[in-house]
Amino acid sequence: MFDVSTRVSVFEVMRWIEELAPSRLAESWDQVGLQCGREDASISRVLTVLTLSEDAVNEAVRLGTEMIVAHHPLIFKPLNAIAPDTRVGSLLYRVIESGIAFGVAHTNLDKASAGVNEGLARRVGLIETTPLVPEAESSPNVKLVTFLPEEAEGAVRGALAAAGAGVIGRYTHCAFSVLGEGAFRPLAGSVPHVGAPGELTRVNELRLESVVNRRDLDGVVAALNEAHPYEEVPIDLYPLESVSSTSVGLGRIGTLPNSMNSQEFVNHVKKTLALPWCRIAGKATGAVRRVAVVGGSGGGFVERARMAGADAILTGDVDYHDADEAAYLGILVVDAGHYGTEKHVPHDLAAYLRKRSQEAGRTLAVDVFDESDVFVLG
Repeated sequence: MFDVSTRVSVFEVMRWIEELAPSRLAESWDQVGLQCGREDASISRVLTVLTLSEDAVNEAVRLGTEMIVAHHPLIFKPLNAIAPDTRVGSLLYRVIESGIAFGVAHTNLDKASAGVNEGLARRVGLIETTPLVPEAESSPNVKLVTFLPEEAEGAVRGALAAAGAGVIGRYTHCAFSVLGEGAFRPLAGSVPHVGAPGELTRVNELRLESVVNRRDLDGVVAALNEAHPYEEVPIDLYPLESVSSTSVGLGRIGTLPNSMNSQEFVNHVKKTLALPWCRIAGKATGAVRRVAVVGGSGGGFVERARMAGADAILTGDVDYHDADEAAYLGILVVDAGHYGTEKHVPHDLAAYLRKRSQEAGRTLAVDVFDESDVFVLG
């Protein structure tokens, strides 16, 4: 039996995933986050999958899973209807009827420093890895500042935190306050919390400030207006400076501990990724030492890999034109397939969620749906 006090909510699981792979990293066309289910639902078992499928849902139901976390979104485009005779509609029906929440980390996990591509690079033994296409991260937060009487601090702090303000990494309710003197003269027709119309009033006030994610800003401002005792609520918003990250971006490029010839590298890939075959394109090189990896569909990164000094690129879904470009550039392409270069993702997600729940002192069983049990290669 699970101790109810140590169970987690769907919201908490999605917050842990946000820590691993911030949603701001997702491509503009992508759909990530919670696609189905209630955030406040209490859960004790999660199933990680690469792609939501009928087999995955069957396994979730068999295990008594209350939440599925996938890499590939089920819903990409707005739905005009949820029809049970379509693939998307039938799967949505199943998870909803089974009371299962469904969350997604897609291109945000591709770019994350400990995401899809770092996991792939680690499995083939690359060292000293950096993003193949680094991404400059802009801060998703703004600094919200307000001024209030001392006796209102507790209520206002609580309202801000409840609306999502003050989240920094693995901490919530983060805020700072300092005491000072405020001055104002209420005009005729005003209804001041302290003082009287026409009189200059000086009062002890707190300056209270907290960070707010832009996606939560409307709700936080509404909560502040509701909880603040003043007739006119002072609100200042400060944009935060951008920061650059050398660990975030698409793909990875790194170095093998020892150089290999082309055939040795292909065999190495098949062995480390447990694959019966790979497609080969481009041009065999004398020695493979510098390697780029892009999980999923990465044929379009052939030129970028060569510019970064790669002798070979490991990826999936390479088309004719990508292969032709690789041959011209003199780089070896190992196409291990979309599935082959991402099948490790559910295992890495599960390991992360187990570790994160333990750190939080929560009870959460995390299972992995391994598509190799039902996925036929060849």
